[in-house]
Amino acid sequence: YKSLSFPFLISSSTSDTSITSNASIYKLNPEIPTDTFAPKPIPEDIFAYFDIPEEAEEVEESELVEFKKSGVEINVAPEPQRTSFWFSLRPIGAFILISFIFVLPLHAMNVVSQLHQTKTEVEDTSKSAFSYLQQGADATLVNETAGAGLAFSKASQHFSNAKQTISELGLGTSFLLSALPSTNKNFNSVNSLLKAGEELATAGSRVNEALDSLSQEVDPTPVSRIRILQSYLRSALPHLTKAEQELSKIESSVIPENERKIFVQTQNRLPALIDSLSEFETLSDVAANILGENGTKRYLLVFQNNTEIRPTGGFMGSFAEIKVRDGILEQLNVPSGGTYDLQGSLTRSLIAPKPLQLLKARWEFQDANWFPDFPTSARQMMEFYSDAGGPSVDGVIAINATYVAKLIGLLGPIEMAEYDRVIDEENFIFETQQIVEVEYDKEKNQPKQFIGDLAPKLIERALESKPEIFLSLIVHLGNGLTQKDIQMYFADESLQKVVLN
Repeated sequence: YKSLSFPFLISSSTSDTSITSNASIYKLNPEIPTDTFAPKPIPEDIFAYFDIPEEAEEVEESELVEFKKSGVEINVAPEPQRTSFWFSLRPIGAFILISFIFVLPLHAMNVVSQLHQTKTEVEDTSKSAFSYLQQGADATLVNETAGAGLAFSKASQHFSNAKQTISELGLGTSFLLSALPSTNKNFNSVNSLLKAGEELATAGSRVNEALDSLSQEVDPTPVSRIRILQSYLRSALPHLTKAEQELSKIESSVIPENERKIFVQTQNRLPALIDSLSEFETLSDVAANILGENGTKRYLLVFQNNTEIRPTGGFMGSFAEIKVRDGILEQLNVPSGGTYDLQGSLTRSLIAPKPLQLLKARWEFQDANWFPDFPTSARQMMEFYSDAGGPSVDGVIAINATYVAKLIGLLGPIEMAEYDRVIDEENFIFETQQIVEVEYDKEKNQPKQFIGDLAPKLIERALESKPEIFLSLIVHLGNGLTQKDIQMYFADESLQKVVLN
């Protein structure tokens, strides 16, 4: 302060103009040393900052600056005394010392108490939350939408409460818990687990809302149901993705041993579920197109008896020409004589592939599925059908007999009063062969009429199925495509490309 004090205290008897005009003769104080502004080094002991000097710094009198101007001697008054900077901080330093000594230990004790209480509250709330989450999932599987909705709502609220309990610790405590090596893993894992649970509860609610919407639809069609599912599952997907991200941050070692198995299962299965829902997003558009969302579609529906092997699955004993719009069957024409009904209608005579010539020289519709590559066989079927006078079709769908049996098992037994039989999954193949090969009316010669009578009842049962059965039908369809019990070919090249993919 001394070296920085203003050096010129001018007496009132000195004129401003004379001082200004003779500024060149003024003599300044010596230069200020540069180390005056050098920062003080930080002591290793932080409390050293609060060491108070015993005595205030002595104040020296300011030097008298003399100068002469026109023979007049001017005396500069001495600087006033100033108290030391450290001396002025003495009360503040003492207060801070007291805070370190007394307040912080008390606060630390309070934090420890809070942590114990918070741990108990979070554990209890989380257990309840996961319990409700499980209840919601179980209720959804049996289509108890009201109970599932309530359970998911409670689960979400409990997860939110658990997160709020942790946030009430305060930012400082939370930061320390997440930063300290001894608590970092547990604290961060708990946070991630609660976030994942909340996201899973929200996703579960979306799926449950989809089922509820399906059950309340006034005049449902397969296409409208697909679109409802697509909409709600699309909204669930981001929550499942966030849950997967949070679960990936958790180390299984921090999960209690008795709960670790289900945690690891969830962690492993969630990516597959997300992939399936993403795939459903694409497939639902394709399915809606195939089912005639944008206009009526016409297909050849071929039934393959895979107990009698052929390259694409089985011998084509029966087929149907169908017209479909919005998933509703507008027309179903099943020739009573099956595939042999087209023999007399073919306008061209094609030579059969050489191995088939051992059985028959002429190549006909019933043997069109000669090529293991289904699209090639399907195009050959369409060519034969057109040559026999049939209308152009948008594609070919082949279904194996064993798949139809499983479908009946899913939908339930079908009573066929005119044949004095009840057809179920176990007897379908046997009874069908018995009727179309042995018991049919030889005079009428319509062996495949049984297929034509059964198919409409099977389709009607599927269309009138409850929402949970509709979901099972989608799963059954997926299994059929995977195992090639269902094969499809479409004349639309862009649609065919998507189906192949």
